[in-house]
Formats: sequence, C-alpha cells, structure tokens
Amino acid sequence: MALITVPKILRSKLGEDGAEALVSLVNQALDNQKTDIIEFVEEKFERRLSEEISKLRVELKEEISKLREEMIEANARLRQEMAENNASLRQEMVEMNASLRQEMAEMNASIRQEMAEMNASIRQEMAKNYANLIKWMFIFWVGQVGVIMGILFVFFK
Repeated sequence: MALITVPKILRSKLGEDGAEALVSLVNQALDNQKTDIIEFVEEKFERRLSEEISKLRVELKEEISKLREEMIEANARLRQEMAENNASLRQEMVEMNASLRQEMAEMNASIRQEMAEMNASIRQEMAKNYANLIKWMFIFWVGQVGVIMGILFVFFK
C-alpha cells in the first residue's frame, strides 16, 4: 500500500488531527476499493468457471451416452449374428471387439484432446480478461489520483 503523507502547509491548515483523519479516510477508501474489485473479479471468475464446467459436463455426458448407445447396438448385432451362425461368427466377433476397442480408444483420445484444447482456450481467455482488468484498474487509479490532486488543488487555493 502506498504511504500517504500530508504536506506541512495542509497539515498546518487542517491541524494534526485533521491531517491524520484525511490520511485515514484516503487509506480506508483505497482499501474498500481494492476489496470491492477483488470480490467482483472473484465472483466473475467463479461464475465463468462454473459455466464452462457445466458445459463440459453436458458435452461429456452426451459423448458417454453416444458411446453407450453404440456399444449397446454393437452388442445386440453381435448376439443376433451369433444366434444365426455361431461357428462362423466367432472370428468376426473377435474382429468386431477389437474394432470397437480401437474406436473407443480413438474417441477417448479425441475427447481428451478436445478437453485439453478447451482448457487451453479457457486459460487463454482468462489471461486476456485478467490483462484487460489490470489495464482498467490502472486507468481507474490514475483517474482517482487526478481527482485527489484536483481536490487538493482546489483545497489549497
């Protein structure tokens, strides 16, 4: 936190108690502002994170549901074919099982890749938002310093 000192001229006009009260007021205002900004950023981050996580969960549930449906369909086909021609389909069943495992592994790898890309995208967007927030905080602080200097200038006149 920046150290605020009251010039001697202002201290002599305000008195010792008045100068201390002014410093206390400015420090309290800065602390309140800092706390409000941090709370706002935390709430916004938590809300955004919750939204992204819920989107990811929905997508993941859909993909799992699709995988389950595909597995159920493939299993039903295999049982029907086995009932019709058990001897000739043993080899085909082994090949189908391997194919399904490969498809599942590919889908799993694809889902993992998409999740990694989404995570990277979210992190990149968060970094961009954080930089933008810092920029606006700096602009606000500069404005506050200008206002305080203007108040002091008017006060000294």
